[in-house]
Amino acid sequence: MTAGVSISLFQRAAAAFAASVPADPADDGFFGPRSVTWRVAADLSAPVAGLRSLLLQALHPLAMAGVDQHSDWRADPGARFASTAAYVVATTYGDTATARAAAARVRKIHDTVHGTDTVTGLPYDANDPALLLWVHAALVDSGLAACRLYGAPLSPAEADRYVAEMTAAAELIGVPELADVWEVLAAASAVSRPGWARELHGFGDVVPPEREPVRQVLGVLDAVYLGEPGVLEARQRLTLRMRASEAPAPESR
Repeated sequence: MTAGVSISLFQRAAAAFAASVPADPADDGFFGPRSVTWRVAADLSAPVAGLRSLLLQALHPLAMAGVDQHSDWRADPGARFASTAAYVVATTYGDTATARAAAARVRKIHDTVHGTDTVTGLPYDANDPALLLWVHAALVDSGLAACRLYGAPLSPAEADRYVAEMTAAAELIGVPELADVWEVLAAASAVSRPGWARELHGFGDVVPPEREPVRQVLGVLDAVYLGEPGVLEARQRLTLRMRASEAPAPESR
């Protein structure tokens, strides 16, 4: 990255910050000045967290496909950086109305972001809860990692509080609440049992959930599962073995 580009990114991020912090907020928003979220966002390590978060998010091929096919980040990386920074600042420091408005704008953009990844051949949709959770988890994990390594470290209790607080940001952008996830999963599990088993378990009158909401919930759980240490690597090993087994056997001569 050239010095000129670096200065431009710095200036645009600063402008986004100045414009996104309300001068006369109606309330403390979803977090407030006593929250751990404000402390993490204001920490000197925040630039490290921001860049780390973007790099982690880009490791998901479907998330990256959406960015690549629906933005001009190659021609103007500063614009995307500034818009992302503005959103984070508005939802973190803004009053409730400001945060909700910022989230509504992003969700409206997400409605148009869908297609097919040219590398994997898989379809993607920016409103996919699993993708939204991936992006959110990268943001939260990066904030904690940057504070631990280069900023004001948080106690274990403070780190847990930060993760809990940030569920508000996840819900703003469309990630389902964890309670909703388990309710849908429990209903799907109940209706998939044979009738006699449902009766014995006391689930005879459960309303079958629709397929698509169940699929979205399973995607969220899968994203959480992949975030556990070693799971992604283990799954990649299994995928490689499965692909190898599908390859045609060499002809004997």
